[in-house]
Amino acid sequence: MTVWNLWPVYVARWYARRTWDDLPGPWWVKVLLIAVCLAIPGQLDEIALIAVTAYCRRRRAVHA
Repeated sequence: MTVWNLWPVYVARWYARRTWDDLPGPWWVKVLLIAVCLAIPGQLDEIALIAVTAYCRRRRAVHA
């Protein structure tokens, strides 16, 4: 049994993939957003990233 078969790892990978898919733009924009959030100290940038992700998810659901 490998570590990838463990439930917490599966859930973490699923949420990470879902967050990646919900970020707007091509892959380089996604990487840039994550790098900017990591470079800014504090927690407000992560909250803003979650808000942008939720907005993009709602927008895709309406236009799909």
